[in-house]
Amino acid sequence: MEEHLEDLLKKLSELNLEVSVAFIDIDNFKIINDTHGHVAGDELLKALGEEINSHIRKSDYAFRYGGDEFLLIFPNTKAEVALDVAKRIKENIFNFSEKKGIILTLSIGMTMHKKYESYKTLLNKVDQVMYQSKRNGKNQITLILS
Repeated sequence: MEEHLEDLLKKLSELNLEVSVAFIDIDNFKIINDTHGHVAGDELLKALGEEINSHIRKSDYAFRYGGDEFLLIFPNTKAEVALDVAKRIKENIFNFSEKKGIILTLSIGMTMHKKYESYKTLLNKVDQVMYQSKRNGKNQITLILS
């Protein structure tokens, strides 16, 4: 992922395209695994991956990052458009999990990639924005454009 992301961000910077970024973390995933078992946890991860893929365009990128985290890259996309996608993913995965008898919520951080910003800097920035969602009570989306 990191090699691909570095090349992708460089290319998008050269094209002078706006790039929205989202970092999704499942709230309390360890508790879900401990309460409902790892098979249920794996099923929810798979469902979230499918939900993400069903809402992004072919020109967008989704990476699983760590156990229960996902990174989404939206090339040539304004923050408001990417925010709408994140809201739909968050709502739909909650509805899916509720039908399974498990409440799955997401904390999402969103930002914009700055031209020629390194992938490490971007990952750190969007991760910090996601943690702001966690600190503010989880189950929410925080968008910081700076």
